[in-house]
Amino acid sequence: MPRLADRGEYLASESSFYRILRKAEEQHHRGRARAPCPPTPPPSHCARGPSEGWSWDITWLPGPVRGLFFYLYLILALYSRKIVGFEVHERESADYGARVVRRAVLAEGCIGKPMVLHADHGSPQKGRIFRGRR
Repeated sequence: MPRLADRGEYLASESSFYRILRKAEEQHHRGRARAPCPPTPPPSHCARGPSEGWSWDITWLPGPVRGLFFYLYLILALYSRKIVGFEVHERESADYGARVVRRAVLAEGCIGKPMVLHADHGSPQKGRIFRGRR
């Protein structure tokens, strides 16, 4: 095929060749490629009582000067929609997030209870503190 192209002979477009190969079931991946896996649905949780699941996020609060922001760390109980923890800081940090979660767990008496802590996986919410390694 490349020799024909070098001589200026045109038989078909590249997409036509791929279409013909697919139709003849001759287009296969090389090597040890695995068969595609069916997509797994994302995990879902349903809080049926207090302190079974919390959701937390960080949002910007406008400061006294244009362009200056504060960061509100807020934890909301899924079952009761109660605010179980919040703090305001001058910057985003996984350490601040972990501190807010620890204080909320202590205040709500959830130590040792299995619980789901949901986050949208922003940068501070993916810190090493939240991955279980300390």
